[in-house]
Amino acid sequence: MLLLLGAVLETIALFVLFFYPGLAGLFFVSVPVLFLPIILCRARRRSGRLKVFRYLNPDEKSFDEVFKKKR
Repeated sequence: MLLLLGAVLETIALFVLFFYPGLAGLFFVSVPVLFLPIILCRARRRSGRLKVFRYLNPDEKSFDEVFKKKR
């Protein structure tokens, strides 16, 4: 939830920054800095390259430990 709030606040700041002509260069640099990591993260998650970390209790085993890959 905090990540969403941060993205919304940064988007609002970029919207305000758009109306200052002297800072147009900063605006055009900041837009890819905001959206490029979001796009890359979603693409990696869909392709299966991004592993979601989940904390396990000491008595639990991970999925990969229980179900070994068959070759």
